[in-house]
Amino acid sequence: MGGGSWGTEQIYGFDVEASKYWRLPWDTILLINAEVAGVDRWGDQTKLVKIYDRLFLGGSNNLRGFDFRDVGPKDPNGEPLGGQSMARATIEWTFPIVEKARGALFYDTGFVNINPWDYNFNNVASDIGFGLRLDLPIGPLRVDYGIPLQQAGNHGSGKFNFNVGYQF
Repeated sequence: MGGGSWGTEQIYGFDVEASKYWRLPWDTILLINAEVAGVDRWGDQTKLVKIYDRLFLGGSNNLRGFDFRDVGPKDPNGEPLGGQSMARATIEWTFPIVEKARGALFYDTGFVNINPWDYNFNNVASDIGFGLRLDLPIGPLRVDYGIPLQQAGNHGSGKFNFNVGYQF
């Protein structure tokens, strides 16, 4: 937040995320994760918040079938603009392969809208995919391949993602 002696930008926002895990037979795990976020300006409502305060989707931690930050509004050159309203959800099922290795099947969906408090589903992007979870001494390694189903004006025919650490 800004204004007065606190800075030049006057914005506010919220981000709510929830996850639920279910342990199923044969050491399988079902995960459902969802997030809703928004950001807006105090005062002058005619301008967007600065690009570094906007919301983005795409990449190894949310919509895995798309490039990093590529889901959402674009400028005339096709560059991501980000938005001020965002919602997403993931369903993931993991299963054992061998000790310290698990397979994963997932579905991700979400949208980013340019206007604040705009949670319509007109530009939904989604993907399905599969992955591998390895329990290494440096921490968990995730390798995923996501395939876009609904592109909502975004690019891609599939995307590999590598990540060290837990997803949610």
